[in-house]
Amino acid sequence: MNIFKALFGSKSKPTEEVKKDVTRDFNVLKYDGVRALRERQFDYAIQCLLKAIDMNGADLECRDYLSQAFIATDNLSQAYEQLQKMAEECPDNIAVLLRMADVAYMMENYTAMADVCEKALMLDGNNVQVYFFYARACCGHGDLTNAVVMLSKALLLNADFDAARLLRGELLLESGDVEEAAEDADALCARIEGNEDVLMLKARVEKAMGHMDEAEKAYGKVIDANPFSIDAYRERSEVRKALGDDEGANADEAAANEMQQEAPQPTEGIEQNIKKKMQQMGTRCFSVYARKMLIDGYVVKIDYSDIKAMTAELQKIGTNINQIARRVNATGTIYAQDIEDIKGVLNEIWLSQRSILSKAP
Repeated sequence: MNIFKALFGSKSKPTEEVKKDVTRDFNVLKYDGVRALRERQFDYAIQCLLKAIDMNGADLECRDYLSQAFIATDNLSQAYEQLQKMAEECPDNIAVLLRMADVAYMMENYTAMADVCEKALMLDGNNVQVYFFYARACCGHGDLTNAVVMLSKALLLNADFDAARLLRGELLLESGDVEEAAEDADALCARIEGNEDVLMLKARVEKAMGHMDEAEKAYGKVIDANPFSIDAYRERSEVRKALGDDEGANADEAAANEMQQEAPQPTEGIEQNIKKKMQQMGTRCFSVYARKMLIDGYVVKIDYSDIKAMTAELQKIGTNINQIARRVNATGTIYAQDIEDIKGVLNEIWLSQRSILSKAP
C-alpha cells in the first residue's frame, strides 16, 4: 500500500485518536523523509517532508532537512524560503543566517546575501565567517573596496583565516595595491606549501612588481603544482618575453595553445559527463557537486616505475628467449639447459609480477 494512502485514510475517528494519528503520521513522514535524504532519494525526501510540514509547520528541524533536499535538487529559492521561515522563528540563530547567506551566494543574489550578513553582524560582530560572506557579497556587487574592508576585519579576528587572506590578496592586486597584495602572498606562502592558488597569486604579484626573474620561478612552481594550468603557461610566456627569452616564451605559448585545443568542449560531451557524475553523487545542483569535489575530491597519481622496470626486464628476457630459439633452429636439437633457461626466465616474469602486486593497495 502506498505510504500516503496508508497515512491519510478516510475513516472517522474520535478527536484524541485523530491527534495521536496525526502525531504518528508526522513522525513517520519525517523519518522517511530524513532517511530518503540520507539515501540521496531527494525527490521522495521532498515529498515526505512537505507533507510532514503541512501537518506540523512549527517543526524547524523538518524545515532544515527540507532545505537540504531543495539545495541538493537545485531548488535554491525554495531552500532559501525554508531557511527564511526558520530565521523568523529563531532570529538569533547565526547558523541559520550563515546558511541563508550561502544559499543566496549560490543564487548569485548578492543583495539578499548582504542583508543577511548585516543581520548576522548585529547579533555577533566577531564572527569571521560572516565577514567573509559579506566580502563575497561585496565582490558580487563589484564593490572591491568594501570587500577588502570586510576581509581585513575577518583577518584581524583570525590571522590564520587563509581563504580570507587569499581573496584579499587577489582583490588588492586587482585594485592595483601591489605591495599590500605582496604581503598577503608572502604570508600565505609561509603557511601553505604547494597550493596552486597561492603560488599563482605570488607569481602575479612578482610580475606586477616587475620582478620578472622571481615571477618566472613562481610560475614554474604553479606549473609544477598543476602541469595543465593554461593561465600559468600564458602568463609565464609574457614574463619570458620581457626577459628576452623568446624561445621559452614561444614554447610556453605553444603549450598553452595545445592544451586549449585539447580541452574538451561542451559539444564533446563534457556537460553530459558532469551531469552523469552529479547523478552518481545524488545531486542535480552543480554548485553542491563542485563544492563537494573541491573539498572531498582527490587526485590519483599513478606510479609507473615498477611497470617500467618490469618492461625492461621483459625486454631482457625476450632477448634470452630469442637466443635460445636461434640455437634450437640452428642445431635442430633442444638441450636440457635450454629448457632450464626458459623455466628460469618464466620464473623471473612471475617474480616481477608478484613484486608489483605486493605493492598494490
